[in-house]
Amino acid sequence: MEEPLTPANIIGYGAEVLEGKAEREDALRLLATYCDHAEGAPKPLAPLLAHLHKAFARYLRDKRKRKSLAVLLGEKRTANGITAARLRDMLRDFCERPPADAGIPPEMIDYLREAFRLYLAKPGADLDVVLGLKHPRRGRPAEKHKELDAALSVIRSRYLDKPWMLTWADAQIDSTLRETRVKESWRRWQHSHELRVLFRIRRIIDGKALTHEQARELMDGKIPTINRTKKRGG
Repeated sequence: MEEPLTPANIIGYGAEVLEGKAEREDALRLLATYCDHAEGAPKPLAPLLAHLHKAFARYLRDKRKRKSLAVLLGEKRTANGITAARLRDMLRDFCERPPADAGIPPEMIDYLREAFRLYLAKPGADLDVVLGLKHPRRGRPAEKHKELDAALSVIRSRYLDKPWMLTWADAQIDSTLRETRVKESWRRWQHSHELRVLFRIRRIIDGKALTHEQARELMDGKIPTINRTKKRGG
């Protein structure tokens, strides 16, 4: 049996899952790592965390994967007494007020919160897709990744207060798209909740996590900048 993932691995694998670039085995390792910590928790888990543990463990035990994780969690039908509506309420509460001293690594809690934020923000989203256990049936994932890379480059440059000319140039290099495609990608993605969640994750990976104030401003639809934040603080 493989060793549980380290905190750095959880952040890295989690980012790949959220960007839709992870291998399915990596997504499964995240579930297994969660279960390892849940089983060794020093005290009873909060209700949602316990529900996740049961569903994750059952999914991992079923080698043929006859039931999707979404079914086991209650997204499709009632599971462990939890309806789809109740599940969404629990996930929403978890995203807004994560349990303190959960017995689960904070990196794992952060990964799950961001994943559930994506799920809740997309009408009709599939939990198995969000958690990297299966790929969406339609769409052009390679093109979407390039567009997201372009939009992430733009939001990063604006956060760093770079002028627009340099912002477009950097985005072309980062995404390998032409300037017109970069601008189209930015128009398409700039108001996307998914883009803003991924930008937060990228900052965490770079060891430069956003402050609470910056994160709130970002999720409110604005782009925080280093200079503006420093002026407020100073």
